[in-house]
Parts: sequence; structure tokens; C-alpha cells
Amino acid sequence: IKPGKKANNIYSSELREPIRFYLPRSDVHNLYKDDYGEYYIDYNINSKEHTEVIEFLENIDSLCIAEASKNSAIWFKKKLDEETLIKYFNSVYTVENDDEEEEELFLPINIEQDSVEEINNFNQDETAVMIVKVIGIDFFKKTFRWKLEFDSVIHQTNNNDLKNGYESEELDFSKIMDHTNDSDEDNDSEN
Repeated sequence: IKPGKKANNIYSSELREPIRFYLPRSDVHNLYKDDYGEYYIDYNINSKEHTEVIEFLENIDSLCIAEASKNSAIWFKKKLDEETLIKYFNSVYTVENDDEEEEELFLPINIEQDSVEEINNFNQDETAVMIVKVIGIDFFKKTFRWKLEFDSVIHQTNNNDLKNGYESEELDFSKIMDHTNDSDEDNDSEN
């Protein structure tokens, strides 16, 4: 969608359908407010244990650059190739180097103030899984990046999948779909 100006003077191109994904278990910390008045937390990415997440995020970043290039004539009134746009792109995750230790990777996640308690509960529950969503591309004066928002937390001890005998590592999609279809039929018969 063509970028529109938001209240905080950032232009944003919203996705028609957000891209939702879950993050593997890790720490979340550093609640802060950015220069535009929005609240963020930092999800810690372990570069040794979360290689699949890093690869996924790099692919998402490539998609952002490709979409900006594809839509550049409409959005910017000028055709811009990917090589030009990559110079202005900010990755969805940040890298911090500590001189004595290896680099630390963080995923800044936009949250609403009323989600802080849910984030605190996430940090205390070792079985909890966080779901985030990519909602669009934000354009600043000299850069652009994906806009990533907190969606929800699933506490595995309360998760319906575990109650129905599904383990997170061993999914049987046929059983899941049978269970989902049974629930839909029950709901249809009630209406």
C-alpha cells in the first residue's frame, strides 16, 4: 500500500495482511521509548542457537528491499534499484559488538504500554512463546525498515495444542485440521 504519513511524521506502507511468526525462547529486556514516542522492547537473538531466526530475518530484510524497489516508481516517483536502496535500509535486527565478548543481536519489537505486564510474564515463563508480526515498512528521512509489532504470548502450559496431545516439535497437521474442522462444524451447528 502506498505510504501514508502517520501522527509521528513517519511515512508507513502497511501490509494488507501482517506476517506473523513466533520467536524461539529467549530473553526480552530494555523497555524504552524511541524518538517518535513509541515503546519498544529488545528480544535477544542468540547467534549460535537461533541461526534459523537470523536467516529468516535476513530473508525478510531482502523482501523489504525488493518490495521498495518494485514499488519505487509509485512510492517515490523515481525508479530505484535494489543496490541503491540497500544503502538506505536498516535491518529488522540490530547488532552490538562488545570488545571482550562476541556480538549481540537484538530484535526491537514495538509494543503498546498495556502489553508490558504480558512481556513480564513471558520473561518468567520458560515455556512461553512470543508471536510477533511485521505490519509494514516505515520510512524515515534517510532510511527505511520493517515495522515489527508484538502480537501475543502463548503459554505452553495453557496451550490447546498440548491439551490435544500435540508437541511443539512434533506436529501432525492431519490431526490438527481434523480437530479444527470438528470445532468449526460444532460452531456452525450452534448458529
